[in-house]
Amino acid sequence: MLWCGTFLWLLGIAVMDWRKKSYPFWMLLPGVGLGIWSLCIGEREAFYTPWNLGASLWPGMLFLLLAYLTKGIGYGDGLVLLLLGWIVGRECVWGMLFGLLLNALFSILGLVSKKLTQRSKLPFLPFLFLGWWGASKCL
Repeated sequence: MLWCGTFLWLLGIAVMDWRKKSYPFWMLLPGVGLGIWSLCIGEREAFYTPWNLGASLWPGMLFLLLAYLTKGIGYGDGLVLLLLGWIVGRECVWGMLFGLLLNALFSILGLVSKKLTQRSKLPFLPFLFLGWWGASKCL
């Protein structure tokens, strides 16, 4: 049930990010609710050790730091990654890595086919959604 809720939340926020290159702040609230739910149902007792929690939250913290330092990455990507790490644990790390790989492949194909330029901006959340979905099914 938690997986379905996470799937629907990420799908909705990814579609909004793809269409508008941003999303309204209120779309983070279901993620907060899913995080609280994951705490309450206790599917991951071992997850809530300080070491595992830190390992799950570092992708979001890294993206927030990069957003602050570079102004090229949106703060929203980091916030969604923080929430995803809280909800699903270390699966978030694999989702981020797969999402970055998919984003890179899409960018390369877009540049080669001349559909994108070096100045094109791609939203990250659709690729994070696909990466997380693939990681959750494969791992």
